[in-house]
Amino acid sequence: VELVRVEQLFAGVHLVHAQDAQGMLALIAVNKNDLDRSLAERLKLEYARTDYPVIAVSARTGEGLEELRARMRGKLCCMAGQSGAGKSSLLNALMGLQLETGDISERIARGKNTTRQVELLEKDGLRVMDTAGFSLLETERNLEPEKLKERYPEFIPWEGKCRFRECLHDREPGCAVAEAVESGMVHPARLERYRQMLSEIRESWKERYD
Repeated sequence: VELVRVEQLFAGVHLVHAQDAQGMLALIAVNKNDLDRSLAERLKLEYARTDYPVIAVSARTGEGLEELRARMRGKLCCMAGQSGAGKSSLLNALMGLQLETGDISERIARGKNTTRQVELLEKDGLRVMDTAGFSLLETERNLEPEKLKERYPEFIPWEGKCRFRECLHDREPGCAVAEAVESGMVHPARLERYRQMLSEIRESWKERYD
């Protein structure tokens, strides 16, 4: 799992939810928990101070499916993620469907994309838009570098407390977010991935004017 790509998805969701007031809610469903329990536990710690619940699930064993169904029921849902994450298998288990599923390609170590178009699935009170998986998700090209920090809910309490007013939380001296990481109020992995995305966005903006 490339967590920085997951981060991009949830940064976009936070913008819609916080600024456009469209009521979009999001959660992270960590599938295949029967194969690796450490990832879900790690993500629960990393996202503990955000708006995003983390649910450990397994399409194979049924773990976590009832909780996921309860959160999805009565809402129009969209399931998104990288190819090979098991989205089709998870929908089959959640809704009793028989969607085509694929395995991880041994040759290229990527998931085989079995969903080729957006389709609205409805059954037993669940309404889900099944979308094609992605192997590469690029950072939003038109996003201004100084706007990225607004998409991190756990950064918001520290805004205005940095030494420099225009602090981007990118190793500037006196950064309140960096200090919050040191005190355990912000998870270091979230700040690390934020800085990686910030670097990509800065590079995109630089290319616009070269």
